[in-house]
Amino acid sequence: MHHCGNALYLQDKFCTQCGEGIQETRKLLTLTDLEPELLTDLSQSCPDAKVFTGRLTRSFHYKRHNTGGNDSITYSYWWITLESTEGEIKQISINAENKAFNSLKVGDVITLLEPTSISLTYKLNSAAKGIVTNDQLAGGVILHNDDGQVSTMTNHYDCSKPSIVGTFFFGLLLAFIATAIVAGVSDLGDGSIVMGIFISIACMVPWYNASLNNFHKCHARKESIKATIAKILEVSKYQLGFHRVERPSLDDDIFCAGCESRIQANLGYCPHCGESQSSPAKVLQAQPDLEAEFDTVSNMDAEMSADTSVAMSATADTQLQVCETEPEAQTPARKSIREMRLEKMKEFYVSHKQDFIYRYVLRTNEKFDGSAWCYMVQVTDRNMNTSVSDVTHTETIRTDYKNRYGNVVDSKYETHSYRVRDSKLNGKITVEDELGEVFEQWLPESLMSHTDVGDYLLIGYSRRERNDRYRRYGEYYYNISKGRWEMPESIHEYGETSMWAKFIVFLAAAGCSALAYYTRQWELPTGLFGAFITAVFVKSWLTDKANNANAHELIKPIMDTLYRVRDNKQEILAYLAKLK
Repeated sequence: MHHCGNALYLQDKFCTQCGEGIQETRKLLTLTDLEPELLTDLSQSCPDAKVFTGRLTRSFHYKRHNTGGNDSITYSYWWITLESTEGEIKQISINAENKAFNSLKVGDVITLLEPTSISLTYKLNSAAKGIVTNDQLAGGVILHNDDGQVSTMTNHYDCSKPSIVGTFFFGLLLAFIATAIVAGVSDLGDGSIVMGIFISIACMVPWYNASLNNFHKCHARKESIKATIAKILEVSKYQLGFHRVERPSLDDDIFCAGCESRIQANLGYCPHCGESQSSPAKVLQAQPDLEAEFDTVSNMDAEMSADTSVAMSATADTQLQVCETEPEAQTPARKSIREMRLEKMKEFYVSHKQDFIYRYVLRTNEKFDGSAWCYMVQVTDRNMNTSVSDVTHTETIRTDYKNRYGNVVDSKYETHSYRVRDSKLNGKITVEDELGEVFEQWLPESLMSHTDVGDYLLIGYSRRERNDRYRRYGEYYYNISKGRWEMPESIHEYGETSMWAKFIVFLAAAGCSALAYYTRQWELPTGLFGAFITAVFVKSWLTDKANNANAHELIKPIMDTLYRVRDNKQEILAYLAKLK
């Protein structure tokens, strides 16, 4: 729909060109609105078939595992949450090993086709427990992209045609059994063979026909599902109207001076409240300090005009008019939402440097240039890939049998095979930091599976450097939006036992052993070596304590920032949600 030549969005209540209220009712179309007979053919083989179209609000990558015998089988799935235009929520699993669905993003339009109910039987991995709440799998999934549609279909509807060769051998086996039974209970002689063949054919033909009929039904159902998916693939997000659900967010978006809704900076009127964005009163309302200054100047001019002559009053009136027009001309531009968001993110940037001294027990200490820093970013894009490894291993074990003289008299070979299938999430995310710079950010796989576009992350690092050689530690990766974090490594872990220390301990042990050998007394050498080891142990405990305190002091500023963000997460997210 349009008004004053401008396109209207689903949530618009007023025209952005003239400010007039929109009376027409607007709603998104459904697949059945565009294709009334969409499920007619499919309902003959799948009477409970249904479709659901909605926007992706959340996604989570997880695995299911099965161990049968020696085999280890793992499959990957996306646990997705969709919201329809009516506000209905749908949560279900879809195949994550299809390349077309590697990079799902919040806001994507997805259609689910469920011809029948499909339940996944493999066990959830530990990370998915408490998140994945059902075992349902979507039979067909259609992703409505900007440039077209893509689909995937589960292999649960695959079927194979019954083999004539297999049926023939089954018939021979049945004939043999029938012949043996007839020969055992009758005196037909060679006639029992004929009778056995007749019985086998009488059983085999109906069985084969039944199997063939089931195959044709299964194949017809699969073709009907594929035909329905093909129909949905012809429907774009533009035909459904999802491109008009909400106005696209731009970098220079601002808040409406009337209702504080997010709007584009070039709009004449707010689409939510109809307030003019060029109204001086509203501009002044958004600038309270400037408004107070304007009121003070106006009151002073009024007092001057009451105490002066008519000529002076005219002059004062002229000055008043100038003052009344000056605030509008001098009103500073309102900050864009992006500028406000980046300013908020700057509050959590911390950079700290100090010497990092690592103390040793039996050698001189090392001095490093230590640094720690943390920053907040927002995820702007993600590109995932699920790599699959499927390998069958074969092992042959030989068992030898020996006689009483130890000679091998016989050998037995056993061959074992087992299948190992694994599925791993790879990929990268693109983020924007507090300076507006966009770059790729690495995340641990366990956190990557939870991260969506639009999420806010707080990331902290530490580093020790000496002689142009450095080692960086990822102290933490905190997904503020999901409330999950990983701490894969820390500068606390740095430490090693030097070769020099090992050599000194070896010399002490060798010296005490030599003293015991030449004096033929064990008490004194043993006591000396025990005292040495005790002193080393005590000093080691003291140096470990000092090293941990030094590392703690280095990363304390970024850890304090982490705890501050964690403890005030709800307030921070509530503020950032307004800037979404």
